[in-house]
Amino acid sequence: MDRGSSLRVALVISELTNRFWLQKTGSWMLRRKYAEWVGWKHALEEYGYPFDVIADSELEKLSNLLQYSIVILPEVSVMSDSAAENLVKFVERGGVLIISSKFGPFWHPDGTERVDRSGLPAYPPKFTDMMGVDKPPVEDLVKGGVFSYVDLGHGIYNDLSEEEVRIALAARSIGGGFNVLADSIIVSKIRTDANEVPAIVVHEYGDGMCIYFNFQIGGIVADYENDVQNEIEKDGSVAKELPRREKWTQGECYVLKQIMKNSLDYAFRKSHGCVVRVWQGVNAAKSVVILTHDVDSRYGQDSGIYNLKAEEKRRGFVSTWYFQSDSPEYSLDSNELSAMIDEGHEIGLHGTDSYENRSEMLHEKSILKSFCPPNYDVKSERQHYLRRVRLDNLDEESLPTHAYEAESGFICSSTLPAYSTTEPRKVNSGVKCYSPYYGTSWSAYHQSLVELPILILPLILQDVWIEQIFIEKLTALFKLKCLAKLWIWIFSRHFESKFLAKWIEIFDYCYRKNVTFCLLTHSDSKYEEGTGSPSRTKNLYGPFLDYILSKGRVFVTTAAKYAEWWKARREALRNLMVDSLNGKIVARISKTEKPGITLLFEMARVDSPSLTINGKKWSSYFIEENRLFVTLPQSDSSLVIEVK
Repeated sequence: MDRGSSLRVALVISELTNRFWLQKTGSWMLRRKYAEWVGWKHALEEYGYPFDVIADSELEKLSNLLQYSIVILPEVSVMSDSAAENLVKFVERGGVLIISSKFGPFWHPDGTERVDRSGLPAYPPKFTDMMGVDKPPVEDLVKGGVFSYVDLGHGIYNDLSEEEVRIALAARSIGGGFNVLADSIIVSKIRTDANEVPAIVVHEYGDGMCIYFNFQIGGIVADYENDVQNEIEKDGSVAKELPRREKWTQGECYVLKQIMKNSLDYAFRKSHGCVVRVWQGVNAAKSVVILTHDVDSRYGQDSGIYNLKAEEKRRGFVSTWYFQSDSPEYSLDSNELSAMIDEGHEIGLHGTDSYENRSEMLHEKSILKSFCPPNYDVKSERQHYLRRVRLDNLDEESLPTHAYEAESGFICSSTLPAYSTTEPRKVNSGVKCYSPYYGTSWSAYHQSLVELPILILPLILQDVWIEQIFIEKLTALFKLKCLAKLWIWIFSRHFESKFLAKWIEIFDYCYRKNVTFCLLTHSDSKYEEGTGSPSRTKNLYGPFLDYILSKGRVFVTTAAKYAEWWKARREALRNLMVDSLNGKIVARISKTEKPGITLLFEMARVDSPSLTINGKKWSSYFIEENRLFVTLPQSDSSLVIEVK
């Protein structure tokens, strides 16, 4: 093997593919291609793998590829013969190639289709042998399917249960009409309406390996367009709405990202025997907790804030409070906001509805800032709903709300996804996600996706969501909402115990999976479906905070502070270079702008590691099974971390 020793990933963005689909089908297919790429980018950033984004032109030189351990081809449909030959050589010499989605490099750069002697679509020479299939998937099974077979013993399914992986894929392109080679490993299969097809195929080739996802795994994770897909058919009718996938109870969005992570871990262990990445929690936390509150009512401002704050103060917590600048319910109080800021809480803007332009958002932000201390920067925004945007063509410059947030100077957004089939303005245009990620928006000027402020989305609107269900059922039973609320008062403790159990259940899931937990409550009274009443704060909110404290390795912070930390983590990730050679791992980072950034080293054995930073012994680490967590110092200069 003549590859280098670098533990680094190359994520290919194919301009050839993008231009091809733009000319062939217009915007909708191009968005699908971009979504697959964005999904892999989200996974790489969330789990902290060192990676570079490379253009398909860089595939023309084998030396470019040999700098990497793993190359990812997300929805690459167009490729030159020379680039394909280099990818085959890359795998032969010990590299790992990950190919995702049904479509492969069927087309030449000039737009002509590759075909075999029978006139059927074909891959470049040796590509099928490398992938471990007898021929390309020539059938397009677009109705989706269900994972019918899963090899839970394979590394790609590490830390996932039988229940979690039984995922039903909504209408997505899945390939059919091919078989795998005898020496290939079928890690999972999908049953469609037509038949059962391979879903994930692993094939060793030469000194390397190919991992093939025969479905749009990245596109499902980062379907950035809409959470409700109303596709217009050729006859003018509206296609059936797709069932959404991001409900936490199913955890499908997380499970698919976990599969992507596991495939990267599996590849690194095969090629280097170890995994090195930037941990996603501050100070190696298993879960970062962000407590957020919406102030929507007079009661919420006059009483609820103080009831909730008192519980937080007893435990040394701070939180993020979203205020409306033009509320019909209450008026802003500069003394109150200043006191909260002095206590370490964050003040954010709670938009009242979707915005048609940024001037309205800027106006509301300026009002809120006028009630805050001088020079206080309002950095976080949350509104009730996101504005749904679908472009008829890629020359339209119709910006979503998150784009207005970027133009208005917000560094993060925290709007709860909403699903509505009857009110288009109240349909979310983002993705419900466990960890922060950077949203994207189509830029007509650049004819590509542009990045938006970081999204830190609440997993649950638990106080409103659960209680509304109860009230709706009781209202239907009693016919009057006032009687339903009387029933709530009588059985208040019973409902509070149910809420607490549900909160703990969801938090435990996030804690177990090492992902961010963002809680959204309302400072309203319990009669307004809120958490601000004294009984709610005493019987629900306080005990939940105690439960968080009891877990250990939990870091509680505000939305904006976490966004700033995540940005610094991302910068460290971009500058991270890792080499593994002769039993020693060397990691280099140009700087760490925030404290608490942690490197994770996963090795076959971690007993008594020899650890140094810039040549000096370093003791800020701990060991968990075969994982070594090294918390780095904040530094404006480069750090060299050596582990033996």
